[in-house]
Amino acid sequence: MNKFAHVSASQIDTFLDCGRKWWLDKILGLPRKSSPAAALGGKVHTLLEMYLKAGMKPGSNSQEGRIALSGLHHL
Repeated sequence: MNKFAHVSASQIDTFLDCGRKWWLDKILGLPRKSSPAAALGGKVHTLLEMYLKAGMKPGSNSQEGRIALSGLHHL
């Protein structure tokens, strides 16, 4: 069982939506399969982090690269 120091707003939302899902995730620590959208978002986030930390501009040869490039002007 996992211990946690605080409860976030998203944890409260998850608990209100499905207490069992919250319990399995936050207390038992069971891994969850991420959705395709979440996986893509994680890749975009990684590319943007690399741009901010090391100045590595994302390439346009992948979907995540094109998405990251489209938002660079916001950074």
